[in-house]
Amino acid sequence: MYSDCCNSVQVTPERFQVLPSLSYHIRKLLRGNLHPFQLPSDLEQVVDPLHDLDATLAFLYPDVHQMNTVVLQLERLILSYQSIRIYGSGEHPALKVIEQEVFWWLGYENRSATCTVLIVDDVLENTKLIANILKPLGYKVYTALNGAVALNLLQEIQPDLIFLDVRMPIMDGYQLFQVLQQTERLRSIPVIFLSALDNVEEQQKAIELGAVSFMAKPFKAASVLEQVQRHLNHQLSITGVDQSQMQARRDRASHIPCLLCDATKAGFQATLDGRYLRVSSALAQICGYSTTTAMLSEVKNLWEGIYRNPLHRVDWQQCITHPNQMVQFDSQIYRQDGHILRVVEQVQAIQDNYDHFLLYEGFITIKEAL
Repeated sequence: MYSDCCNSVQVTPERFQVLPSLSYHIRKLLRGNLHPFQLPSDLEQVVDPLHDLDATLAFLYPDVHQMNTVVLQLERLILSYQSIRIYGSGEHPALKVIEQEVFWWLGYENRSATCTVLIVDDVLENTKLIANILKPLGYKVYTALNGAVALNLLQEIQPDLIFLDVRMPIMDGYQLFQVLQQTERLRSIPVIFLSALDNVEEQQKAIELGAVSFMAKPFKAASVLEQVQRHLNHQLSITGVDQSQMQARRDRASHIPCLLCDATKAGFQATLDGRYLRVSSALAQICGYSTTTAMLSEVKNLWEGIYRNPLHRVDWQQCITHPNQMVQFDSQIYRQDGHILRVVEQVQAIQDNYDHFLLYEGFITIKEAL
């Protein structure tokens, strides 16, 4: 009754939800690193990744295979992100790459790549400070040490935002701002005034002239990013969903090989220390469990709860010497009712692009019942 599992077990695809622990980290990533990302306005009206991640994915990827593939992709990305944070530097460049990948799958668009910022300040350290904050996020940054240089530069570029110091030699910030307001091509550019004088009069004057905001020196990175996000997102509002981008996401998801998305396979994912992350419906039924949830809740450690020989974990460790390649084993597993099945396993240790091992993945095929 247990032979030929792929043909005998009737299964239907189930829609994956992001694992709760990893869902928490995705939301944490969204809250802390969305600066230059934003959802298209039409999409923003119907999805909210911060508050309902699974509903967002179901809307973006209506096909079950597509959604399941993206869920597994996001989980691997977050596991990789956590590994880099634990074993590497908090400033590792891979972190930004992973962030962009996560946000892309969730429907966000990176608008900073098309945004140009001009910083006008006679103190070189101030221009470097703002530039060093914005450049790693993809903004194109120009600097000028006084108003006259800025005017020459503005003949060649059309910035989306200007940081403008109030006190400068040759031409101060107020004088340059008046020139901007008198030039039709430049008057709509949002300007944020910078000043070492943090007083009400200075701020009022800046706002009365038409600046969108005022920042007192010294300023912190968080303040700079907050201002940029607020005023550039307003300036570069997205009018609708880019359907070609939406389709590109779905096409990519459809063509990613995904073992667990094959409902006929008795597949699984497990942590490196022997705890199931996911099991397929086919595997749950073969092992005698009514649902995947029941199997996951009852089997706390697969070496003790599934395998007849707990030392089988040593065999799995061989997979680490052959990352991302299936290794075949013969083994014996317990059903929930105590019966023993002789099976063939194919297991691989999943390694990310940064040489971190994330999890085990594989599937089993039944040979015979003992």
